[in-house]
Amino acid sequence: MSASPVPQSGVDDDAAPPAAPGAIVLGLERITSLLARLKDPHSRFPVIHFAGTNAKGSTTAYVDALLTHAVGLRTGRFNSPHLVTERDTCSLNAGTQIIPADVWHEATALVNAADQQDRSLGCTPFELLTATAFQAFDLLAPPLRPEILIIEVGLGGSLDATNVFPSHNVLASVVCPVDLDHESLLGSTLQEIASAKAGIIKAGGLCVLADQRRREALDGQEGPTSVSQADDDLALRASTAVGRPEAEAAVLGKAAATIVNTVARICAKGPQTDSLGTHSFAQSARLVRAYAPLHVLSAPTDAPVLSSGANSWQPRIQVDLTMAPTLCTPTAAIQRYHDEDDFSKGGLGLGVKSALSTLQDAEFVPDPAIHPEAYDEDDEDAANGIEVALLQYSPSYSLTLPATRAALSAASTALTTLHAIARDLPSLIPGSAQRDLHSFDPWEDLRLRIAYGLTSSDAEEGQPGDRVRTSLERGVRWRGRCEWVRLQSEQRLEEGQEEVGGTVALEPVLLDGAHNPSSASALREYLDACIGTRVAAWLGDGTRSASAQLPKVEITWIMAFSKGKDVRGMLETLLYAPSTGAQSEGLTSDSISRQLATLSLLPSASSNNRPAPLAISQRVAFCPFATPVEGMPWVRPVDPVESANEVRDLIQATAPNAGDYANSERTEVRECESLEAALEWAATGSSAVKDEGEVLRLTVICGSLYLVGECYSLAERSDERPWTIEPL
Repeated sequence: MSASPVPQSGVDDDAAPPAAPGAIVLGLERITSLLARLKDPHSRFPVIHFAGTNAKGSTTAYVDALLTHAVGLRTGRFNSPHLVTERDTCSLNAGTQIIPADVWHEATALVNAADQQDRSLGCTPFELLTATAFQAFDLLAPPLRPEILIIEVGLGGSLDATNVFPSHNVLASVVCPVDLDHESLLGSTLQEIASAKAGIIKAGGLCVLADQRRREALDGQEGPTSVSQADDDLALRASTAVGRPEAEAAVLGKAAATIVNTVARICAKGPQTDSLGTHSFAQSARLVRAYAPLHVLSAPTDAPVLSSGANSWQPRIQVDLTMAPTLCTPTAAIQRYHDEDDFSKGGLGLGVKSALSTLQDAEFVPDPAIHPEAYDEDDEDAANGIEVALLQYSPSYSLTLPATRAALSAASTALTTLHAIARDLPSLIPGSAQRDLHSFDPWEDLRLRIAYGLTSSDAEEGQPGDRVRTSLERGVRWRGRCEWVRLQSEQRLEEGQEEVGGTVALEPVLLDGAHNPSSASALREYLDACIGTRVAAWLGDGTRSASAQLPKVEITWIMAFSKGKDVRGMLETLLYAPSTGAQSEGLTSDSISRQLATLSLLPSASSNNRPAPLAISQRVAFCPFATPVEGMPWVRPVDPVESANEVRDLIQATAPNAGDYANSERTEVRECESLEAALEWAATGSSAVKDEGEVLRLTVICGSLYLVGECYSLAERSDERPWTIEPL
């Protein structure tokens, strides 16, 4: 809860009391006062604002790639926390560069001076970082100055320091997948957390809601493959009947229905009271629901995958993404339809409608089959103002994406967001933020550029939307999130360790900032798909018979955790995989076996064609990440000994159960004093699997984004540079 604005000596009368060092104190008083002292640098840009629990950073990266490569705009993106230094929170043009050092230093000096001007505001570190980012973007001159900003919320939404943009500057407020997150600050239920995150939605603005469905929506069905395209479409259409929780839960699952209904009501009904106090939320906001095929979204690693080559660990999936309709009040929709050629009556206008004909080709009327309440004056929900109308519009794209839940969610939400912005005409909608302040849409040219970019081809003979496909498949840069790299040391290790060209190499290495149980679950699913893809490629390279013995797989984990995180929960998720019931020397995962069975490349283990068991050994090294973390000196790592003891306890507790964990003879656990020491240990390989046939090895570095960032900082050091990092 934000502190009350009580005047104190040395503090502005209109500002909240200064925050204690390292404290997370939500509130907009200090940041608003600070930005006012800087002459509101954030108010000079159009912005797309992102909140959510999972995949919001990935979604900003996908939006950035589309705007940069498909549309051709200059972009500025703000993500936190940083990987190496605070400056890399601000990237330009799809992450191809970070903001110049001289600009960052100038912005930092201006912000620090403003914070201490006259009377100290006592801003929190994140408030100072946010203001510095906005100031740095504003200091840039062409050809680097952004034409649009892509901003990720730090924590929550309604009271986050990024939630300060004027309503008419916000092209869209995007709510990414929501889950339990920071309960002590945001609330203990999904409804409370969704309300806090939906606090970024502007009155009369546009809201894009990511697909919130998850595997629970499949409960009671035969399995993921039993969900057809028609079932998915029905679920999507039925779920737009806002205000009927029981009906929504039947097609969405209870958790997703709670989130969707919470956000939809906030869009429709306006001022609400959340767990942090009264806050004015959106009113008459237009809602767009992103859509992804449920059978892929709930378990992307169960879908058939495409391998990038014989030695590739990187699975990819091919998926068709359909854009969803816009939901808005019937009054506005019907008026726009009937007066479409008359600007004076709030209609579309023939010129604008022609210009956007590639994106808008349907009537602006409610669908009575789905929304009978739009025509029933006695309907209770309609009387409460939560009825909706559909802009019937559903183009689709066939894309090849990484086989991760985050990538699928990010791609579908990013495309839906830009399509919604392109076809949105806020200056013509009664009650919209832009109509209240302007007689025209100040971002009309920007919308048209986005519209043309989304439908353009790469060449005269190309297909519409080619630029979109190229941008999403080749142009997304998101360091430290399911990222494959090669780490190489320029130092020789001890005799007997593998050497490559006079150096020691770790390849492949999977970097991921998974730092809570839900992101750890997504990483584990992805890793299973990676193993299945690699083993299938090994079997299918043409050099082995169908009866060839499976290779052994060795996973080396390097982990660090921040204090306060659910360490045991993450370890259980990352290191545990349920047994298939087959005999196995080590860990056998259901999802790995399903993946291998899908690829139909494994020799039969029995008459029912069940995949043969796959022996997987695990090595786990725990180390601290380097401190102090720039800008966050209060962040501390968990003691490696404490984490190692958690693993040993898990092994002891589950050793009698075959397939639960690799038993103690096949699991190495090591505490290391530093990341460098852990990397050197990882490079040695395990003596336990030597001389046991062919071994496929990979290294996974996870548990904290600060640890992943330290991998980059090792490579960027100016001294001996013992390690280098290269993307794969």
